[in-house]
Amino acid sequence: QLLCPRLGMAALYDGHGAYYKPHRDNERAKARHDKSACTRWLNYRVLTAIAYVNPAGFEDANDGGQLRCFLGADVGDQKGSTASHIQEIPPRGGVAVFFPSRTLLHEVLPSYAPRYALTLWLVAAPVLQQEPGTSQAEPQREKYPS
Repeated sequence: QLLCPRLGMAALYDGHGAYYKPHRDNERAKARHDKSACTRWLNYRVLTAIAYVNPAGFEDANDGGQLRCFLGADVGDQKGSTASHIQEIPPRGGVAVFFPSRTLLHEVLPSYAPRYALTLWLVAAPVLQQEPGTSQAEPQREKYPS
């Protein structure tokens, strides 16, 4: 089940070469207090939705600001060197992009024109389980072996 949060993100790249380095919108990390080999998601993000609201521009590749997606990159790859395919999407006004938050490595290339984007992350509902000895349900994060 996916939930739509009430808050998203509005981003403005100033047109002077602003960029965003390669990343995933949700990744696995070992819990600090957990001594097992299990990892957990850093957040509940499952699906990323980006809407470009640029009034004009980005018809020319020299404007920059493309969303570069590293398709098929290995989980541990943070640079895109293992990607089977690289796809670049210009941030033209009226374009929407959806992708899996947990797996797609992506970046924003330097933007040489003002770039506006609205981002919303659809999230997985946390599983609620009652903690032993309490009367309250607590969210339980998914755990995966590393």
